[in-house]
Amino acid sequence: MTLWIILTIMTAAVAVVLSAPFIRRLDRPPVESAGDIEVYRDQLNEVESEQRQGLIDDAHAAAARLEIERRVLAADRMTQSLMPVLSGGERNFAVICVTGIVVLGSVGLYAATGNPDLPSARGSAATERASASFAQGARAIESLAAAMQTPTESQGQPRSQSGVPPVEEMIQRLATRLLQNPKDGEGWRTLGWSYLSVGRFSEASEAYAKAIELNPNVADIRSARVEALVRSADGIVTTDAGNAIEDTLKIDPGNARARFFKGLAREQGGDKAGALTDWIAVLRDADPAEAWVPDLKSRISELERNLGMNAAAPSTALKPAGPGGLLETPGAPGGSEMSSTVGKGPSAQDVQAAEVMPPAERSAMIRGMVDRLASRLEGSPRDADGWIKLIQSRMVLGETELAKLALARGVEAFTDDARQRDRIVAAAQQLGLNQ
Repeated sequence: MTLWIILTIMTAAVAVVLSAPFIRRLDRPPVESAGDIEVYRDQLNEVESEQRQGLIDDAHAAAARLEIERRVLAADRMTQSLMPVLSGGERNFAVICVTGIVVLGSVGLYAATGNPDLPSARGSAATERASASFAQGARAIESLAAAMQTPTESQGQPRSQSGVPPVEEMIQRLATRLLQNPKDGEGWRTLGWSYLSVGRFSEASEAYAKAIELNPNVADIRSARVEALVRSADGIVTTDAGNAIEDTLKIDPGNARARFFKGLAREQGGDKAGALTDWIAVLRDADPAEAWVPDLKSRISELERNLGMNAAAPSTALKPAGPGGLLETPGAPGGSEMSSTVGKGPSAQDVQAAEVMPPAERSAMIRGMVDRLASRLEGSPRDADGWIKLIQSRMVLGETELAKLALARGVEAFTDDARQRDRIVAAAQQLGLNQ
């Protein structure tokens, strides 16, 4: 309401100022120019008469005539410059038109560009919300600045807030500063973290490489470069990334990030059992409060399912991987015919032994159990779940041809039982294996 009162007063003042020239009467000096012209004409006649009578010579007559003519022209211009005075009705009409245009134009302009609904009270709810939002933004700015000064290798994404430069601009400033001071190892680490946070993975690996040159014994920087290399390759552990993993583990064998990517390299190389063992070991040593623990648990559970392990086994993801888990077939028909070593999975002693085995020995142990399962099925082929487990195990170990052979033997064993035969074929197809 206060705003409208102020606008009304201002509009009225402008209207008065604009109307004043039309309302005020025009004070003019008396118009005598027409009479003066007649007098000047009489003077011209007198000059000519005196010249004819010889009272003045020709030179004086010409000078007098020129001066009188000049006065006649001046009086004539004065007469033409005087505008006609407007009548009262004409003045009122002009006042209404000009004032109306100004007032209506001002109102229309404000209606189009103004915000009449904006509250003016300082204590309004909208103002309080805006203040709270500004305070929150300020805190976020401080946090971002702190992170840019002393970074931690986190998964956080820098976000720009109003009032500060965009993140890309801040990163560019840091990169420019490092070109002037290339010996700042912590600065290169910060730049690598910044690039990693915004998805510029190749540049992140380059920045981390410079940080490693200046701080070669910091395992966290090396493992961060591993992550940048893997991400820049769309999740593939390349040869460079593999070498970086080994370099990191030489400095810090317990580095969780390097150990995780080592397991990922094994999984991509076909050694899924080795990957599972590596990841479970990482999980066992991890702080449960770490942000990446749930994701690692999910990966372990998925890998266990791919390996055909018993998903219902308690705390599977929290204990070392037992090699016999590949072969467990709880409730399988004919399971009573399986030996205790093959049919029921590893004993506690087997698990403990596998935990401390070198990878090569552990793989040999797993293959030995798979071979024993294959031998048992040759003697007792009427076990559909056993054939499915054997096919899964062969595929996990990368023995595709042996998996195809197991599929053919399983189908042959159930030529008279379409339901069991179809189960075996369907399980093989899920693994990408066809007859």
